[in-house]
Amino acid sequence: MRIGPGNASHTLVRNTRGRCRWCGNPVEWRDSFDQGRVPLMPQWFPARKIPPRYRWHVETGIAFLGAHPNDLGRCRVKHSTVCPAIEHEDLTDPVMLQIVSALGVAQQKFIARGFVPAPPAASEAEVQEPDPPSAARAGGQRHIIAYCRTLRIAPGRIEDLRCLATASTTAERCKNFVFDAAEGAWTKVEIPEDKSRAGQTILNITGGYMWVWALDALDYQNSARWMRQRCPDHATHATAPDARDNELVTFDPKRHGDFVLARRPTGYDYQPLSPTPEPDAPLQTRQCATDGCHNSTVIKNTPADWLCYLCTRRARRRHDTHRKWQSGQPNNKNPRQ
Repeated sequence: MRIGPGNASHTLVRNTRGRCRWCGNPVEWRDSFDQGRVPLMPQWFPARKIPPRYRWHVETGIAFLGAHPNDLGRCRVKHSTVCPAIEHEDLTDPVMLQIVSALGVAQQKFIARGFVPAPPAASEAEVQEPDPPSAARAGGQRHIIAYCRTLRIAPGRIEDLRCLATASTTAERCKNFVFDAAEGAWTKVEIPEDKSRAGQTILNITGGYMWVWALDALDYQNSARWMRQRCPDHATHATAPDARDNELVTFDPKRHGDFVLARRPTGYDYQPLSPTPEPDAPLQTRQCATDGCHNSTVIKNTPADWLCYLCTRRARRRHDTHRKWQSGQPNNKNPRQ
């Protein structure tokens, strides 16, 4: 099977279906507009009954939040918003609460049939983007990738991040790696604010900064290759489907605080994102010749009596007014004329 050339997603429809590991209800894992994944309920809902902030749509395999010109009066709902296995403190809409209750009843039926839910999720973000099964646990290493103020954490070290594409010869997952030392650099960024006790502890230990692998110096095509978890060989292969789900999830200080790096990792060729510019020679400025004016210029070879644009305009206006006054005065030799 191949992906259509005009399709923005590389995930086959058959690979999007699954079940929530916390409540057991069916979900569809769709690629989202922010290059992540989002679990959608497989059912369609009347758009007039769902508040606008909860309406999702799917276009060319990509899920996005908001209105759609061809929605036919229906929309989708994100499962993590109504998952009955977590507490929804800010969910007050009666229609959404009814969906939570219905899913809760289904959850109890699944448990009665033998379903074993995962340990309680820390937040809605964990249900929306759960860590992959291959992610390292506490005590291991998980590197963080930064691009345009977006922080995503890998399942392990960046050099171990494998390509997700399906190899055309073996129909299995590609064995190449995403990492390229020339396409990034270790840099310090601020840790996202977290007011919890765990977040405050991390800030006290690290001073509010952490080391991440930054891709800000790359163009969009190469940075998108990293975010799509593709090797250079499959960066432009739009028809190669993904063999696995994307293993890069949004960094959360509460969930991933154990993997924050307070020191730059060793063993990498450190390359600054941009060369440090040499200090320029001090600029020679010239002050405006008008007394009391503080405007100045850095243009070279300006005359000593140089005037700024404000003073020049003021002097021209004064000159024009004086010339009009002189042209309108009577002849002093013949005052009666």
